[in-house]
Amino acid sequence: MMHIQKRLLKNATGPVLTHLQNLIEPHRKFIKEGVVVSVSKGQQKRKHIALFSDVLYISDDTTKTSKKVSYKNTERFALDNLSVSMLPPTPEGIHVFQICSESTKMVLGCSTEKEQQTWVHEIQLTFQRLKFAASNLSYNALNTDLSQLSNPMSNSTSNLVSSD
Repeated sequence: MMHIQKRLLKNATGPVLTHLQNLIEPHRKFIKEGVVVSVSKGQQKRKHIALFSDVLYISDDTTKTSKKVSYKNTERFALDNLSVSMLPPTPEGIHVFQICSESTKMVLGCSTEKEQQTWVHEIQLTFQRLKFAASNLSYNALNTDLSQLSNPMSNSTSNLVSSD
C-alpha cells in the first residue's frame, strides 16, 4: 500500500493531498489496482484506479515508460457514497462501466469483458462488505446501548441493598 501512496502523492495537490497522506489507515485494506480508460465524448484517457476497503482512487495515468510511473489529478470516492454499473460496449469495443457519486459520473473502460466484470464485481462486493461492517457496528453499538438502558442501575443497585 505504501508504494501506491508514494506514486499518488508525487503530483497531488489540494484537498486530495490530505486524503492521500492518510491513505494508510489501520482499518483500510488494499483490494485491487489497475489501468483503465475513461471514456468521455468519444475520447479516451488512461486512468489508474486503486480500490481499497472503503475508498476508490482514480488518477490520470501519465506514465511514459514502465520505469517512470506517474499519476496526476487524483480523485477520491468514498465507497459508501458510490454506485457502479455495467454499460454496453462502445462501438470501438471498449467494455465500459459507470461510477456515480453525488457529484461525479465517470465512464471507465476495459479492453476485455472479463476485466470489466471483475472491476464491477470487486467494487460492488467491497461496497457490500463496507455496508455490512457499518450495519454490524451500528447493531453492536445499539445492543450495547440497549443493554445499558434495560438495566441502568445494575451496578449501583447492588450497593443500595442493605445487609440487615
